[in-house]
Amino acid sequence: MTEASQKLMKWLLFGVVVSTLPIDWAAMTLYIQSKPISLPELLGNGDLLMATCAGCAVAQGEVFGSDKMKTEMKILLGFLASLIVIGACLVFSSATVMRVGDLLAYQLALSRLALVSCILFFLGVIFGGFAVWSSERS
Repeated sequence: MTEASQKLMKWLLFGVVVSTLPIDWAAMTLYIQSKPISLPELLGNGDLLMATCAGCAVAQGEVFGSDKMKTEMKILLGFLASLIVIGACLVFSSATVMRVGDLLAYQLALSRLALVSCILFFLGVIFGGFAVWSSERS
């Protein structure tokens, strides 16, 4: 296994998988208690957005700390990861403001918040993973 593949595997397992454990645990707890599992409620509360921020922040650190990447690639991948972090932070802030200020609006938007959270998470995994993998490639 190459160094790039090892770094990517560590990032996926210890960054992405571990950061989603609270969501997994919540779903398992609901299942054990025979309560309904609502994907919008599990994924629309911001936990997935915070996992996205964590994964992309680690990816940014790998990119900017890499001696093997060309400057142009660092700028591009760092910028893409930054966009995802900014997007996740803005959506999280919007959800929090809605939840505190207008609970009905928040409940109506929960499915859309969950969808946007999933999209940002998958973009974060794709671009973050590529950034981590690329940081070891010459």
